[in-house]
Amino acid sequence: MSIQPGNGYNFVSSSQGISLDIDKPWTASPFSGAQFGIDLFPPPMPDLNGPPDLTFNDEPVLQFQVGTTVVGNNQYVQIAKGAVNYTVTNMPLVYKGAVTDVRQAMINAAAVYPGITVVNGGDATSEWMEDGGYYVLPSSGTFYVTISRLDISASETSSSLLQEQVPFVSIFSSTDAIYSKIFSETGPAQYINEMNVQKMTGYDAATTGLAGDFGNCHTTWFLPVKWGYACKIIAVIEATVPTITLPTVTVVHAATAISNEVHRLTLPPEVKKAGSLQLQYAPGFTSDTTDPFDPFNPLNSGNLTGQFQFNLSNALKAIQSLKGNSSVTVSGENSLDITYLNDLANTAVAVPAIINNTVGAPTNVYDVTQHVVGSIDMSIDLNYLGSTLKNVTGLDQVADDPYNAYEANGWNDISNYLQKDDLESITANNLAYYDLMLSPFDWTSANYTWTAANTCVPDPLPNFSHPYKVYLSSTGGGGNVFGIIYGETNNVAPSNVGSLITVANGAYEVYIKHPYLSPNYPDTTGFVWDIDVGLPGDTDTEGYIRIATISGMDITQIVTGSLWSDRIKLGTVTDEYYFARV
Repeated sequence: MSIQPGNGYNFVSSSQGISLDIDKPWTASPFSGAQFGIDLFPPPMPDLNGPPDLTFNDEPVLQFQVGTTVVGNNQYVQIAKGAVNYTVTNMPLVYKGAVTDVRQAMINAAAVYPGITVVNGGDATSEWMEDGGYYVLPSSGTFYVTISRLDISASETSSSLLQEQVPFVSIFSSTDAIYSKIFSETGPAQYINEMNVQKMTGYDAATTGLAGDFGNCHTTWFLPVKWGYACKIIAVIEATVPTITLPTVTVVHAATAISNEVHRLTLPPEVKKAGSLQLQYAPGFTSDTTDPFDPFNPLNSGNLTGQFQFNLSNALKAIQSLKGNSSVTVSGENSLDITYLNDLANTAVAVPAIINNTVGAPTNVYDVTQHVVGSIDMSIDLNYLGSTLKNVTGLDQVADDPYNAYEANGWNDISNYLQKDDLESITANNLAYYDLMLSPFDWTSANYTWTAANTCVPDPLPNFSHPYKVYLSSTGGGGNVFGIIYGETNNVAPSNVGSLITVANGAYEVYIKHPYLSPNYPDTTGFVWDIDVGLPGDTDTEGYIRIATISGMDITQIVTGSLWSDRIKLGTVTDEYYFARV
């Protein structure tokens, strides 16, 4: 009589004693880590009444991970919550300078999902969006999961979605109208400036209401010229309707006088949902319903039949004639063999029919290609493209600054305004899609200022000046202020020669009025210099001479010195006035 330790293990006698001979292939331990030494005894046979008592740890859920879940007999899509780091600028309100702050938010739901149903899971602590819920996608097509943001101030958009100023997750079909809107040009926001050699009116503190003059009155407001936009693909989902193959039972080996009957249950190779079935050999000879087979249970990873082996073995025990007289073994990746033995050895057994079957493929199958996992950066730069240099006279902030024109036109002069219009047309399904982690911080109070007090002063008078020279004293308050250098006509100076005259920006004549009151010419009463849109005509009591013309802040000088003047009266003809420089 020989006593051996088990299948594949043998005690062997020799002249040197008894040794253990292992006659079976080595199999790696199912547990992590290394294993040293030799198991002297084989592991116990599995309990056919249920799966082995093993504990598996779920894999960690990554931020923005897209996966599938099975609920009942159907498969659905889940998206993990994730943090997004992003920038917010004052675009397009950059007229005083660019401002950028950095924010962070936790995205806990999709904001845009046209044609898609959301089922909330009711668990706010879940790592998955929609409180552990899922998204019900159509049965076929290509779907995109994206995160995007247009950099725009909340006050400058009509879209409630863009007013949130937080990157938003969208789920949509490749055939949906928003496809071309979401997948539009990405890049930084841009702004420019214009620098004028000539002074411009309306940029002084008195006109703008700022604490100081802007750009020394040679610089226009900063001008936005392009919207910034960012978009990233989180995942692409291919939805298909699988071909459903039903389970079958076939005869592998018919019973003979020396061999047992063997039937094979073949499961569908595309099993992707939980299911159960019953085997009926004849009326009154029906197995119990198998426990549902769940192909997504970690116990079944890489083995569609392992768990079902136990379920089927237990279900067959409901038929008294099979109890103890049948054995279920795994014969392939998708098949189980039922061998009839003991009381049914060498006995022909009817091939059972499959009834009440729910094992098969789900209505939809979603194959996910992940593009991004982990926290996402959605920074959008606000780039300064430089300044345009020009030399144009007579420009005014209200009438000529391009920023004012852009703003009045609803920013439709910005180069990619149509992209903004498209994004504004996207309808949000959910605006409660995020929690702010780092709240916005207003940097404008601590920003560098482009304004400086008392810098829009008049240009210094030229080193060379002459009598009756007209000069620009200052600008601001919506007007230009002019003065005149002291001069004389017939050795008499105008009574207001030291006074300044303010006019609105425009074209004017600068002249001196020479009154006549016998015997004085010019008479001191009313002898003044003045500015008007036209030169008055001479009369018998007043003679006028143009000394300069004005266009905006530009001056064209005509008279370049003091004057000697004569008045000549001939009959009834209006007096004639003659002037000569001295």
